[in-house]
Amino acid sequence: SAGFAFADGRTETLDPVSASSFASVGSVLAPLRRPAATQPTWIRFPERTQWLTTLDGGRAVYLGYRMTTNETWTVSRRLLRLAARPTVRRVIVDVRLNHGGDNTTYGALLGAMQELAKRKTVVLLIGRSTFSAAGNFAADVDAVPRIRLVGEASGGAPSQWGDSTVVEIPTPGLIARVATSYQRFGKPSALTTRPDVAVQLTAEDFVAGRDPVLERALR
Repeated sequence: SAGFAFADGRTETLDPVSASSFASVGSVLAPLRRPAATQPTWIRFPERTQWLTTLDGGRAVYLGYRMTTNETWTVSRRLLRLAARPTVRRVIVDVRLNHGGDNTTYGALLGAMQELAKRKTVVLLIGRSTFSAAGNFAADVDAVPRIRLVGEASGGAPSQWGDSTVVEIPTPGLIARVATSYQRFGKPSALTTRPDVAVQLTAEDFVAGRDPVLERALR
């Protein structure tokens, strides 16, 4: 058991449960157990690091950008082609599930978003899991005129230590990863990137399969 104290003076004791017991709680994991076609867009096909589709009857192009590990030139060309359709009014890039990777890989996507913002409504969705290189990306997008950020404040700071290297600690037989460089993005004192339009995703929304962040971006 573990005890927790809260700011209002309350204390609670929580008992641990096994992973199998947790996985059997269908109400908590319901959104992850739906058929892919009925999943909320932002968690559909979680194995895809870049997922492109159209929404709102073809009036919006949506890119789920979930890891900054692969090149973005290919998906950027596809994004530009889809967005060139006369019916497309807005372009939405979603990094709410992006935990980072390599901040040298997103240049092509950033350039495409800058170009699209001159003639379309472009929105970046950020949230509590936007971290590391994705935090760098959010800071770079935030600096582009006319692109709106919607969602929750990013989980990672715009600037941070990174590029870790492995250091062996012989005596206990451990391996540590130690950052070797400081990545500077956005405002030097910023601890997070904040959205222009704040929309919170609650646990109730998640369980019910609702996505108020995307709904707001589509208005």
